[in-house]
Amino acid sequence: MSQQHHIIKLSIIVIFITITLFKPVEAQEQRLTLQQIIDSVKINHPLIKSYELNSKFYKQPFAIPIPPTEVIFRNGYLYGINKELELRIRQEFGSPFQWNIQKSLNQSASLLETHMSTLKQMELIADIKKKYYECLFFQVKHNTLKHIIKTLEFFYESSGWMTNDSNEIEKLKIEQLINKWVVLTDDTYHERLYSENKLVHSAMLFNYTVPADTILELYQIEPVATAETRTPATFYKTLSIDKKNYAQLTYKMKKAALYPSFFAGYQVRNHGNKNYFSSWEFGVRVPMYWKDFKNEIDKASLAIQLAEYDQLLNESEIEKNTANLLVLLNKYFVHLNHLRNYALTGAQKIENLLINKVIDNKIITYSDFEIYLNYQEQIIDYYETINKYNQAAIELELYAY
Repeated sequence: MSQQHHIIKLSIIVIFITITLFKPVEAQEQRLTLQQIIDSVKINHPLIKSYELNSKFYKQPFAIPIPPTEVIFRNGYLYGINKELELRIRQEFGSPFQWNIQKSLNQSASLLETHMSTLKQMELIADIKKKYYECLFFQVKHNTLKHIIKTLEFFYESSGWMTNDSNEIEKLKIEQLINKWVVLTDDTYHERLYSENKLVHSAMLFNYTVPADTILELYQIEPVATAETRTPATFYKTLSIDKKNYAQLTYKMKKAALYPSFFAGYQVRNHGNKNYFSSWEFGVRVPMYWKDFKNEIDKASLAIQLAEYDQLLNESEIEKNTANLLVLLNKYFVHLNHLRNYALTGAQKIENLLINKVIDNKIITYSDFEIYLNYQEQIIDYYETINKYNQAAIELELYAY
């Protein structure tokens, strides 16, 4: 091969690399990793703060629910013609039978709220992770499409199609093919902006943020502390149990309303002649009309049954979702392996072959463009499948605690 041919080949390769890899300077953006965004959410996000406040609210110490003391002072002609003074003190104690139940009920409500808050925080973090990887996917897809467009334009111009009118139909077909991918690139750009906006607003970030990562990889489900705790949706199941326990304690509380309640009193009276008379009392209240109480008890009993059915339905839903997600992950993984072993290597090979055709002054035909773009479609499919895998893996991660 002559020295001149070497120079031409080197020039074409340099031009191709310059066209495909050069990027214009963009406006400064805040680039954060996923962990940095999660750390910011845990500190600043209003939902996280509200969940923490709710947990503190329900963790207040239990106090015996004794009503306020009643104090009555009377002065005047109370019982006769003589002026008298009278002091009465009365205290309701309620039902001691309800005290322990009320304490357990408060503890159950606190536990339920704590688990609910923890689960909501986990769901929020999972949502942020999904949006981050979706944003990264559109970023990688858009950059890939820009590379494809620059490569198509390079092949089109290098083959002389801009000035070649000898085959007008072939030229129009190539231009139509390129335009189709230009439209796809523009659409992907706006999808990228949309995904970035979703990430910014969901994470409540103060500055416009894009992912710091540039490579789209498979998401790795975070390990838990011990193998024993790695059961499907422990928190979801725990929440169902908490709701059932709360319903059972509410039922006991309604039944305890039928138990007697107690009160005590003391009074002292002066007849005006400096003689004081005092007395005390102790009483018991027992419900005599049971209909309203029975209605409340029946409602509480139904609430227990509903909680039990909800628990069964939730467990069934968890098992179904877990099984479906595992099937999807396996499907995506097999599909990715096929694309990785065939499409990725094939795409690079066909691109090199077409570059060699340009170097040898051969025309890139419509069929060449089609073959090249068929491989590029599989590259896009590869990235889309990674995104689907990541979304499913993050969803499954919720069921791994």
